[in-house]
Amino acid sequence: MQFHTPAGLDTAQFKDDIAYLKSQGKKVMISLGGGGEHFTLADPNRVPNYVSSVTRIVTEYGFDGIDIDFESPSLSIDPGDTDFRHPTTPSIVNLISALRQLHDHFGPSFMISLVPEGTQIPSGYPSYGGQFGSYLAITYAIRDILSFIDVQDYNTPPLEGLDGEIYQPGTVDYHAAMTELLLHGFNVGGDSKQFFPPMPPDKVAVGFLTGDTTPAIVSQAMDYIVTGKASAGVKYKLRRPGGYPGMIGAMFWNIDDDRRNNYRFSNVVGPQLHSYHATK
Repeated sequence: MQFHTPAGLDTAQFKDDIAYLKSQGKKVMISLGGGGEHFTLADPNRVPNYVSSVTRIVTEYGFDGIDIDFESPSLSIDPGDTDFRHPTTPSIVNLISALRQLHDHFGPSFMISLVPEGTQIPSGYPSYGGQFGSYLAITYAIRDILSFIDVQDYNTPPLEGLDGEIYQPGTVDYHAAMTELLLHGFNVGGDSKQFFPPMPPDKVAVGFLTGDTTPAIVSQAMDYIVTGKASAGVKYKLRRPGGYPGMIGAMFWNIDDDRRNNYRFSNVVGPQLHSYHATK
């Protein structure tokens, strides 16, 4: 893995900026992967290089942890690998090993987050294999050292909720139904013998694309998921009527777009999410 200071930024100043944010109590992580990029640890001989190179980057810049964004081309469940609790696909098994090695090296304060696509987590409910559910084994295997997971509720097809209905991306129903799959747990591939256990609410966020939604939709979706209060027209019924007040919040791709648009998301959703925790 390689990282270079973005063009136009002085490396020393960039490192100082990271240190300043950390001094303010903020966490700064580096995301590995990304859409259109192909990363794979299918060969176990690549694991030591992956671990050492990520260790070097994190140490040099002072990052608090890593965000794993290995999208569909990079993670695919091999034929015959049918149990997310005991994966056999090399690229998945080796990534789990690498993440544990990194966590062991840096210690308990090292942050690891996952940002799977919709096909890589929620779609594992009706079907498991290939790209469908490809993050489930990873999430399950590192749940004890995972800081949080925020599924991309964008760049995704319509998907099935726990009620058996299909929901369209970009709607409050979709955000609630897909997020509750993680919060409630579900039968992987519809198999009652393959139950993916609920994730703690304080390890679950919702991923939004600023150009693909509106502050109103995000506000309504988060209000419903966190408090159980549904806005008009919402059809999906939460399995927990009171919502999930322990939810940690929302992820936006990306802050630069929000800044260019006068922080229209941050100014609405930020105070809303903080108010939930203030009133606990």
